[in-house]
Amino acid sequence: RNLPVFMDIVNMNVDKNGIYIQGMDNSHVSLFELNLTNDWFDSFETDIKYVLGIHCATFYKVIQCLEDSEQVLKLKYSGGDSLNVSLEGSSHINKYFELPLVDIDVDILQLPLTEYGVDMEIKSGAITNYINQLMIFDENFTIKCSQDSIIMKSKSESGSMSIEMSEDSIMLYAIEEELELEQYFALTYIKNMCSFAKTTQSIVLSLKDDTPLRFHQSFDEVDIFENSKSYMRFYVAPKIFDD
Repeated sequence: RNLPVFMDIVNMNVDKNGIYIQGMDNSHVSLFELNLTNDWFDSFETDIKYVLGIHCATFYKVIQCLEDSEQVLKLKYSGGDSLNVSLEGSSHINKYFELPLVDIDVDILQLPLTEYGVDMEIKSGAITNYINQLMIFDENFTIKCSQDSIIMKSKSESGSMSIEMSEDSIMLYAIEEELELEQYFALTYIKNMCSFAKTTQSIVLSLKDDTPLRFHQSFDEVDIFENSKSYMRFYVAPKIFDD
């Protein structure tokens, strides 16, 4: 539903291990990736690798036809220039769609393994509310992390707002010893990321100096979020802070 905010077309990379999607917005400020392993699905079967180019807005039209009684979405590709999609449920009414595929010549970026200086896990609803409130005062915000607190602040001629959180107010907070970090981001991109927040109960934000912020959501149940195999992640580059 929300992917058209970031990009118009994506490549769905399918193989026996699952589905992987990666894309970058037109301004090259944010990057999106979705990884769903084969065991995340109720049923998954393929013995061939496919790269399927899909219009995000067109796929959303299918989702708009999904009713509460239709709990099963099936994708089937047998070659050719279209993807078959069906919505099935308990009402004995099934819906079938044929979506045209497009050719996209885009390489998958190999993202480097990064050891972040800060990891914080926050309830999805809470971070969404914070970002919406910060946007009341400006289109950008700073985030400051230290051993004792996390401060998010937006400021403009109309006033300013600061949100201060302690380790006890969030689900997880890990920071390198003696680290004090401050970064500056465009709120619009963070708000777009938060539009996906309802898909999980919590979100992990990871930060490091001069490194894009990572916005991580796990779709499998793991004790350590880094061990997640099925996940959605966004990366957004920091802005240069202008005093």
